Amino acid sequence: MSSYGITRADKIIIVLGPTGTGKSTFIDYAIGGNGEGIGHSLISRTQEITVHKTVMGTPPQSFAFVDTPGFDDTTKPDYDVLTKIAEFLARIQNDKLNLGKLLYLHRITDNRMDSAQLKNLELFAGMCDTRTMSRVVLVTTMWKLMDPLRGRLAEKELKGDFWKKLIQQGCSVERFDDSSESVARIITGFSKTTNISGVDQEGKIDGIAISDQVTDPGQLQLSPSPLPPSTAVLKRAKTTRMHAKDRVILLLGYTGTGRSTFINAIGRGDNAVVNSPFSVQPCTKEISAFRLQSRDQIKDPIVLVDTPGFGTHSDYTILGNISNWLEVHHAIDVVSILFFCQIENNRVTSSDVSTWENFKLLCGEVAMKASVTVVTTGWDCAESSNARYIDRESELRTHFWKECDFLRLERDTCSTFSTSACTILDNSVRSAPGSRLRIQTEMIHEKKPLEQTTLGQQHSQNRSTQRKLQKQVKDLVRSVRNGLILAFFRIGRLSL
Repeated sequence: MSSYGITRADKIIIVLGPTGTGKSTFIDYAIGGNGEGIGHSLISRTQEITVHKTVMGTPPQSFAFVDTPGFDDTTKPDYDVLTKIAEFLARIQNDKLNLGKLLYLHRITDNRMDSAQLKNLELFAGMCDTRTMSRVVLVTTMWKLMDPLRGRLAEKELKGDFWKKLIQQGCSVERFDDSSESVARIITGFSKTTNISGVDQEGKIDGIAISDQVTDPGQLQLSPSPLPPSTAVLKRAKTTRMHAKDRVILLLGYTGTGRSTFINAIGRGDNAVVNSPFSVQPCTKEISAFRLQSRDQIKDPIVLVDTPGFGTHSDYTILGNISNWLEVHHAIDVVSILFFCQIENNRVTSSDVSTWENFKLLCGEVAMKASVTVVTTGWDCAESSNARYIDRESELRTHFWKECDFLRLERDTCSTFSTSACTILDNSVRSAPGSRLRIQTEMIHEKKPLEQTTLGQQHSQNRSTQRKLQKQVKDLVRSVRNGLILAFFRIGRLSL
């Protein structure tokens, strides 16, 4: 028996994936639990490799499920995670144990495939070999939190684009619906397929095929609502014609958090001011400005400036473009910055923390307190449905974003969504005038090039550190890949 309590009679199932994708929940259902005992903090909880044994299938077979720390862990670098996986594989190889399957979990609720997720997928793909791909399963999780139609469209895009090469090489794709039955189906293939939120594995809802022509299912459920008197017509502004009297509100945030949807809600008089079809691909490609002619006591026009979401490119690229835009339009007055994030996200990853730290370098301490408001999106209209998000908001305020005020934006399926968006806009405009950003002071007044600003110098230091780690991570990925090949072909053939 190995130090993990695994015997040669056990089939080993290694569960991998980014932090917060439900690895521990999946294993809890595998061993007969119901997922209720799993922690739901925004900080990653699984720090060490743990093994959980159970029996399932016909005839009964003993399985050892291996829970692993997630990629993009809140505090643990990927290098440490890969080191632990490599050490575990070396142990099971030395003990001549049987590796059955390798699972990679992905949240179907993720609105975008951002750069962090692409990096995680690249790490995982590098660990796999074409000869072992038949034992690799890509598992989508959290279907019960996803609109069935959106889930189907997201799954189709994942299969046809991001996972296409892995699927062509022989790996399979399965859905986990928070049940012991779906675990058994994924692991043994003998369990009856379970209907997930009304959507079957062929992509039908109640037996009716889903049309592939629908591009924005969210708009189908958006009920019209009256606009408050503070808004009028919102039109795309030519950035070459920005005016000194323009009251500029910068919209920043992680990709897929609803900045473009927010703009569409404000400009409800102009249908689809921003074209944002449902897709896991990023929508906003460049900085765009939209001028709102107000009808109330605020005489100067408001300009909403939409920016590419963090995760579409490196933080430095995005923040650098914003810095250059501010330098070009040095005469404008930035009255507020709205930073968007999804309250539905169940983890704050290391990428999230890095982005926030870089954002603070752009703003500076004074502007962070005076100008920045965090807008959390995804709140339900019914107050009773938000109970699970209250603790997350409190944790964000306490541990991560304590410098800023918070506002809530309800879901785009709510009839009050436009009113909610306009209330946030009015609050931003009517609050005290914002403070000049640090990057504006450094680039406009001190005449520093971007690379010599506080943001630029920190980026240079980070890049030097990252280059050193990249080679180490590459070597570890190769080690894990070789360990998997040896474990799968322990006796010259696949073990399952």
